[in-house]
Amino acid sequence: MTGLLNLNTGAFKRIESTDIDNSESTPGLGIGLSITDDKSDTAKVGEVITYTFTFDEAVTDFDINDITVTGGTKGTFTSVNGSESVYTLD
Repeated sequence: MTGLLNLNTGAFKRIESTDIDNSESTPGLGIGLSITDDKSDTAKVGEVITYTFTFDEAVTDFDINDITVTGGTKGTFTSVNGSESVYTLD
């Protein structure tokens, strides 16, 4: 099974409410984001993949609607331990 995960980067903000625009290269304005999954190989049909989104600082307004999944179905979206910088999607 192949799939695609897209992220709407303009939809979330820094905690101090500065809009994020990753289309520009503005020193000091971008927020680092790491997206990882729990699979070491290609997922099989019906298998659940957990994606972890880790920002390098706290953000607001990041929710399940900011993520598009193609070739699969979005499941549970949660903040890890109440964090404003680490989220998971199953």
